[in-house]
Amino acid sequence: MLETGAPCRVIATSLIEAGVDVDFPAVWRAKAGLDQVVQAAGRCNREGKREAKDSIVTVFDPPDWSPPAEVAGLIGDTERMIGDHADLQSPDAIRAYFEEIYWRIGDGLDRKQIFPRFEITRHGTDFPFRTVAEDFQMIESGMAPVIVPFDAFAERQISQLCVPCIPSGAFARALQPYVVQVPPRDRDRLIANGRAVYEAQNLRGDQFAVLPDMRLYDSEAGLIWEEADVLPGEDFIV
Repeated sequence: MLETGAPCRVIATSLIEAGVDVDFPAVWRAKAGLDQVVQAAGRCNREGKREAKDSIVTVFDPPDWSPPAEVAGLIGDTERMIGDHADLQSPDAIRAYFEEIYWRIGDGLDRKQIFPRFEITRHGTDFPFRTVAEDFQMIESGMAPVIVPFDAFAERQISQLCVPCIPSGAFARALQPYVVQVPPRDRDRLIANGRAVYEAQNLRGDQFAVLPDMRLYDSEAGLIWEEADVLPGEDFIV
């Protein structure tokens, strides 16, 4: 389809802005750190085939959801660069941005002391990958999984969660394609309002949060977790 000139729109996580070589005529990026915004801008007119005036990168403020605390600090650092640097992609602006971060956070950038754990001595290396993997989170606030059983296979898997002899890992692998990641506070709202439940909690703990009410799921839009507090009209019919 791309060869025919058909429209192509990509909605993606930040991974694509740093690791995928794509070229789009326009880019929209939610507010973030300057380095992330510049990475996203690198996907606009990447091959230089269009005029700069026709290659616009729009940085917007999401109207409904505030950014994670880690990102909010970086947004503030970026905004402080705007008045001092006409070209935010210049080496001077990037250097000033990172100096701002180091000044603001300092040792807090490695508050879990991950860097000192990687030691190289005359006796060899000591790299504790397992403990570092357990401690390190790129975004501390993270996301929480909700399982959306939109077909019979997923429903069968969920119905067997109460079977003790089947390990949880087997269910986790089988249900992976049905997992939607949502902010933890929003999963808590889904649970509190009965729109999601922990299946077989006495056996599996809080591992399998399942959406029993498919009215919050749309095959095109996905899981509409923003409506966790909204009761469908039919729930008021007696």
